[in-house]
Amino acid sequence: MKVGPSPEWLVKRLTAVGLRSINNVVDITNFVMLEYGNPLHAFDLTTLAGHKIIVRRAADGEEIVTLDGTKSKLMHDNLLIADAEKGVALAGIMGGENSMITDNTTTVLLEAATFDRSNIRISSRKLNISSDSSYRYERGVSPETTAYASARAASLLCELCGAKQVSGVIDRYGKPFAEYDLNCNVARCNNVLGLKLTAAEIADCFKRRGITVTAIDDEKVSVHTPGWRFDLLHEYDLWEEVAQMQGLDKIPEAPVAAKLVGNIKDDKFIPMEETRAQLLSLGLDEILNYTMFSQQQCLLGSGLTEEQLVKVSNPISADLAYMRPTMLPGILQVVNHNVSRNEHDLRMFETGRVFQKKGEELCEATQIAILLTGHRQLGRYGAEEAERLDFYDMKGLLESWLEMRRLTKYEWTAAEHPAFKRGACAAWTIRKNNVIIFGQVADELVKGMRMRNPLFVALIDFDALKQLHGAAIAYQPLPQFPGTARDISFVAPAGLTNQQVIDTVKAMKLPNVEKIDLFDIYEDEKVLGKDRRSMAYTIMYRHPERTLTDDEVNKIQEKIRQELATKLNVELR
Repeated sequence: MKVGPSPEWLVKRLTAVGLRSINNVVDITNFVMLEYGNPLHAFDLTTLAGHKIIVRRAADGEEIVTLDGTKSKLMHDNLLIADAEKGVALAGIMGGENSMITDNTTTVLLEAATFDRSNIRISSRKLNISSDSSYRYERGVSPETTAYASARAASLLCELCGAKQVSGVIDRYGKPFAEYDLNCNVARCNNVLGLKLTAAEIADCFKRRGITVTAIDDEKVSVHTPGWRFDLLHEYDLWEEVAQMQGLDKIPEAPVAAKLVGNIKDDKFIPMEETRAQLLSLGLDEILNYTMFSQQQCLLGSGLTEEQLVKVSNPISADLAYMRPTMLPGILQVVNHNVSRNEHDLRMFETGRVFQKKGEELCEATQIAILLTGHRQLGRYGAEEAERLDFYDMKGLLESWLEMRRLTKYEWTAAEHPAFKRGACAAWTIRKNNVIIFGQVADELVKGMRMRNPLFVALIDFDALKQLHGAAIAYQPLPQFPGTARDISFVAPAGLTNQQVIDTVKAMKLPNVEKIDLFDIYEDEKVLGKDRRSMAYTIMYRHPERTLTDDEVNKIQEKIRQELATKLNVELR
């Protein structure tokens, strides 16, 4: 035969289904694969040692270079098509580069086969090689079509390539496909589908699906399955055929018999739904990612080693080979996706399961991640338009959420985490476990994302958080009398935290002190000295039954000033 370009009609047919034309021989094998559903492969006979092919298991460590240029190291599990000396194709997946059809090919050995679907699927995943052939073999190819596909391809080679077919066919059908005789019980079929079909109507469904009806009576329909329907093995497979031919929309709805089981307090769905509603009310959008990522994504910013990751035993691809140890991989993936499409203002959250290994033990937990980046107030003008979300916006959002859950006894402390910048990370810790940790994402995690604004992320251990019970709801009337505000400012060491100041004031347990808020921090080494800064607070005073006088407020104010000066060693201003 002669290798050359394919006729126009064949090129157009292949192009219409997304395949490019290569040459007439390869195009014919692709065309027949689409026509019959059975992949084929053409070998250049002159490149085959011994002018023969052998189907065998690969030797451990044996190598082959496939048509896409990939060099693969094989194991005994991989099925190999070989000549007398070497491997020439990965069975059911892809041909070898050493036996490919070229412009100089004059003699072709045409191979059509059916392979075990599980073997092809496992080999394709482990070797990370996928093709149109493996796609079909993984899902099952009928052995009954193999001879037809081979004859059809040989006929087209003679017609389009000027080939002369050598007489005789080498056929090895070691275990012929066993067709099945099945019975479909009319009453059971109707009971499962909720229909009222007669035996004749059920038989008609089978005939329209190409299934041979061998006998029929009022109670059952007997059928003989065709060779190309190797998925019909049981009676319930026949019920599905009836449902599809009748139309799933004709299956009536049935009332559910609800049964009370367990205590509603033990329900895991309700707390999560309540949490989702709370986060949505804070202006966040919910996102959803797969739980599987690549090894590089899982290790980035996690502080874990490869041994601590949970690897999937049969991954779909290398990019989905590991279970996420935190919610970070998905968060970073979503941010990158949006930023690359010029969406820079993001406020999102995600809930899901995370997985780690501690020794030989598999640990699974529920985690919530929140991300903020972009403008603080969208659609504003002037100076407000230029404001960007910062560390304290995330802190405020988390505090608002905790208030919704009636959790008021929390304390933020400086923390360190490989995902966050040093000095821009804080945590709420209980018994040495971080219930919440948040901060500005480290530069190496967002490298190459073309971020316009800093990215802030919070990771919440939801299993630990939901164990914390908020304070009881206590309704109070709105204040009827005006409050009085006083300011306190002082110079303090740089190490003094806002929490220390607030705790000192609260510990005094003074009446009529409603709240205390930090409103200004000023640092200038030339004015205040090294490692010193000025802090200013507003304290609100209010009495529930009358208006406070200036003398009463001034006395309480002075007590607070003296307490701060004594306990915290600050310089009052």
